[in-house]
Amino acid sequence: MAMDANCKIAKELMSGAVDGDLSAEESSYFGNHIERCEICRNEFELERLTKLYFKSKVTRLDPPKDLLEKIRSRLNYEDTLRMPRERIHRSAPRAFLWPAVGIAVVVVLTVIAIFTKKPGSVVSESPEKIPPASEVQTRDAFALSANDFRNLLIGEFRPQIKTQVVGDVIGFIKQNAGYSIPLPATPNPDWIVGSVTTFEKKKIVKVAYKLGTHYIYLYAFPTPLAHSKAISLPRECIGTLDKREWYWKHNLSGALQVAWMYKDVVCVVTSNLDKRDLATYLKAPRGSD
Repeated sequence: MAMDANCKIAKELMSGAVDGDLSAEESSYFGNHIERCEICRNEFELERLTKLYFKSKVTRLDPPKDLLEKIRSRLNYEDTLRMPRERIHRSAPRAFLWPAVGIAVVVVLTVIAIFTKKPGSVVSESPEKIPPASEVQTRDAFALSANDFRNLLIGEFRPQIKTQVVGDVIGFIKQNAGYSIPLPATPNPDWIVGSVTTFEKKKIVKVAYKLGTHYIYLYAFPTPLAHSKAISLPRECIGTLDKREWYWKHNLSGALQVAWMYKDVVCVVTSNLDKRDLATYLKAPRGSD
């Protein structure tokens, strides 16, 4: 779908839509546009999820009072040193003072940034700077699935098969992975894509569905990878899977995630569907023989 003049207007309104700052007229225009335009709808969904993710990851912490006092004292000291020189060289250009002022400002902002950044958090200025899953240094199955889901939304997921027929994907998985997994039974998907990769000499299956404005992403791997800790799972999730029960959670981006065991395979799904609809699709699977 090509972008047009309406898309340009929608892009100008997108930031306000994410923050909820649009007027009634702007909100109506934007809502009508993304209902018709898949490109803008996906970009809006990505920006919304990204904001939720980083809002939950970054927490403001007040810097220590003694640090602020040291910074103020240092700046005051620099001012006292500079004042005599300014009196002596009143006729000289003052442009040379700006680099020193700029450096002082950068130092202050850098120190404050260190104390306002939550340890272990990631700061990103735009969705495009979110690293793809292949670059994310993590072994957590839920994080890997969530990163692939974001890549799917921005068109960075590279499938080996694309079809509308579930049976085609089932055959592809059996042939290339050597095992079967239960695929969601959804009515008339826009498309289904899939790929099989190798990790630690084991086959990992990745399957995604597009259902209008909703997506289902399935990440499956043999249990030996979890046992060897090549791919990790939360402790509470392991306990739930050992009971052959389903483990549900919402990730930091607000997407719904669920994991379950099928024979000797762990399946992890990330989706922007609600729990009722997702459970309905997953509990009526295809290819689970």
